[in-house]
Amino acid sequence: MRKLMNRLRSRAGESFAEVLVALLIVALAALLLAGMYSASSALDKNAMESDKKLYEAVTKLETTTEPGTTGHVTISGEAPTASDPTIPIEIYTEDGLTAYQGR
Repeated sequence: MRKLMNRLRSRAGESFAEVLVALLIVALAALLLAGMYSASSALDKNAMESDKKLYEAVTKLETTTEPGTTGHVTISGEAPTASDPTIPIEIYTEDGLTAYQGR
């Protein structure tokens, strides 16, 4: 404890090497922060572009008027039976997305 108190009362300044090391640490931290900001900005840009493409594809799919292929959906319980209702549907595909609608 006495050694610590003597050091705290000392009027000796920091050495030049200690100051340089401290500045180096601050500079590296600033570079890492700038790199993280740049990377997150690029990720955000890519996400925004992907979202825009998805929304455009969904909008095209929802507004399409061209006839799709036909099919049917069967509604059944745990064990399918011959009397389960079957609903005819139109199947639409656009840009890798698929939707259906009852006819």
